[in-house]
Amino acid sequence: MKSRKPLLPLVYCANKLNRRRVKKELISDLEIITRCCQPQGRQTWPSAALLERIEHMVFSLYATESVKSPSPAWKCFRLLHRREQGLNIVVRIDSLVGRARHRLEKVGESMLSKLARQGGAEAGKLLRDIERVKNDTRAAKEIHWTQHERALARFSRTHSVELASNPNSALRPEIRCYTRTLELIVDDYRREPLRRVCRPLLEWVTRIGHPKAGSLLAFDYAIECDVKRKEDASQKEHAARQRENDARRMRWYREDKNFIKWREKSKSKIVRVDGEGECVWDESFRELRKIYPGGWVCIQLNDGFVSADRIPDPPICQFCKKPEIEQFWLFNLVSNKLGCDLCQPLEWIARGYDTTRDGLAIWSHPPDKIGPRR
Repeated sequence: MKSRKPLLPLVYCANKLNRRRVKKELISDLEIITRCCQPQGRQTWPSAALLERIEHMVFSLYATESVKSPSPAWKCFRLLHRREQGLNIVVRIDSLVGRARHRLEKVGESMLSKLARQGGAEAGKLLRDIERVKNDTRAAKEIHWTQHERALARFSRTHSVELASNPNSALRPEIRCYTRTLELIVDDYRREPLRRVCRPLLEWVTRIGHPKAGSLLAFDYAIECDVKRKEDASQKEHAARQRENDARRMRWYREDKNFIKWREKSKSKIVRVDGEGECVWDESFRELRKIYPGGWVCIQLNDGFVSADRIPDPPICQFCKKPEIEQFWLFNLVSNKLGCDLCQPLEWIARGYDTTRDGLAIWSHPPDKIGPRR
């Protein structure tokens, strides 16, 4: 069974019994974001914990009536808004995004951020030298600042290096370029407090797929790059997890398919036991063992049910790769592989089988059919 994304903390998982409580908590959190980013009074921004809690509760309320979660997550907000119009979820979040955008536009993007966004070899050299100065001020003596004159003049009306403190200054080009660089550093540093408090909101609206996320990210190029880097990493992780799940489902399919073929060839060794499935004789036809889904039987390494040449040497579990002596082993009659008494039961549970108290799978389908593959 595919897990719903994002995973919901148990405390916020709504059901028919506690739906009213979760809804009440969501209303309380929505009231908090209504007071954020207001033009008058204290400029408060929503925290990452608050936004994460709202997202979890929205998914939890939506999951009480729907099985699948839409993608992107903003669709879930819109669908719940239609069902619970009294919450005004979309209206409140849109208003928050609008107020945040107005606040960021009022402050504006720093010159260094604009320079990094435009890119180019000259801008790259200037930004690298600025990082050197930030790390060690003594590095300023080793830098020839006149080489950055064209990059520093990009945002000037006269296409020359103008100082904000004195545009008509007659300083030498070296000193004027260095002074202008310091002004850009101070201008960028002045926006750092706002950059820290707005980052959780910018990351959140991007993750849920809000249509106005791009306009907020235009405020700061560094945050935009960081958010996109995290989004790309999340997509790669999701794709890798999906490939892993597909490979595991294919492994289950092949295990059942190979067992069906082996079962057809070994009819003389298989005995039907009413109410308990099928059992298989050992090679000397003196002992019976019950067959579990996928062609697994319980053995001990020295009980003689399986010949020693069929047991892997050294005897290790194919999943955890641990060679410790277990209480019992599970041996696959087709692939001659071993599974320990912990890993193989977990594998059956992942497939969707019910298990006994000993962790052994209970057949849910005929042995000549493919089993469940969640």
